[in-house]
Formats: sequence, C-alpha cells, structure tokens
Amino acid sequence: LDFFLLFEYCEWVMLGNEYNNQEDARFSYYSKKAAELALQLIHHDPATGESLRRINAYEEMAPRKILDLYAEGIQENAREKYPEMDFAEALAREEADYLDFFQRFLASPENTYWVLEKAGLWISTLRLTRLKPGFYYLEALETHPDYRQQGFAARLIKRVLAELEKEGPFTLCDCVNKKNEASLRTHLACGFRIAREKGMDYLSREVNPRTYGLIWESPPEKGGKKE
Repeated sequence: LDFFLLFEYCEWVMLGNEYNNQEDARFSYYSKKAAELALQLIHHDPATGESLRRINAYEEMAPRKILDLYAEGIQENAREKYPEMDFAEALAREEADYLDFFQRFLASPENTYWVLEKAGLWISTLRLTRLKPGFYYLEALETHPDYRQQGFAARLIKRVLAELEKEGPFTLCDCVNKKNEASLRTHLACGFRIAREKGMDYLSREVNPRTYGLIWESPPEKGGKKE
C-alpha cells in the first residue's frame, strides 16, 4: 500500500513539473507527502515490517501516537501533579504539557526523535540531542506497553546507532535508573557500558546517584576512541 501511495503522490508531482505548475497547492502538498513517504520506505525493513522514523520538526510528529507511547508516564504525572483535579481533566492538561514540550524540544536543530513503527503503530521511541559534533545524549527511551519484552527497544537503539555511524565516529551517553533492570540489560546488549556509578543529565548537568551513567563509543576500527 505504501509503494502504491508513493506512486500516486509522484504522479501528481510529475504532472506539476510537466505543466510547470509548481505553485499549485496540490503540487506542494503531494511533493511533501512523497518526500515523507519515500524517507519512511528507505528506512523500512521488509524482514520485520518495521520502519525507522527520524523526526526533526514538530510538524512531522503524530501527536496521538506519541502520547499513546508515553501514556504510562503521562498518567503517573497527571496524578502526581494535579491531585485535586478530576483525572480526565488532569490527563488532558498533562498531555497538553507533553505536546508543548515536544514542540519546544524539536525547535532546536540539534534535537531529534527516533521512532520504530510497525503497521502504522509507533512502538518504541527515544529522543536524541547532539551536544557537539560526534557527541550525543540519549533519553526518554520508551516502548508501548503492549509490545514490551519483545526486543523493540534494542532494535530501535541498534538502528539509530547504525544511522549515526553513517555520519562518522561518535559517542553516545545515557542515564538509566539503577532499578530499571530491563532498560539496563537493553543498553548493555546494544554495546553500552557503565561508565559512571552516578549518572549525569547532560542537559541540566545534574548528577543523579540513583542512575548509572552509560556510554557507547564507535569502535577504534571505525574511527572511535582508542583505549
């Protein structure tokens, strides 16, 4: 279906070019749709049916899908932050806060969301900040509750690592709560190592003794740091 849609979108683009009608609203609309779908198909794995999405702008975000992914955290925050409110009202307010954060986060060209998608469902996600060339900070790794313990988070991380390696050697840091054994196992399985007993949030520069500081580095044969 996706390839059929891409063909249809490209036909509109071809017609606009053929008749020199690039100013038409339909040309702009279908050009954008074709580019978005082509990028999605480039990152599609036919063996698993999974696609990797790289989101660099809020306009590329699907609000309901990303909110569903973070639903557990949103619900917990709603109860804790607005205990005096009716839960439905508190939930709506917290969802609005999340969307506001997404918009502000993606306003920076150094920030990216990566999403693993399958059959139209956003299954696993993480956000990435480039602190300087070749140095990234990963946070907010999350998997949809219905798809946990199936390896989706690990596949997402590995595919993101592969994409980043295309740009050259790099270092990727993260903090994982010491009680979150599942996330810790996932990171270690993807090649991270525990670098610090106390993790540091590289955005706030705060040290948290309840987390481990993890690091992933490009191997020496690929230009990474040599021990």
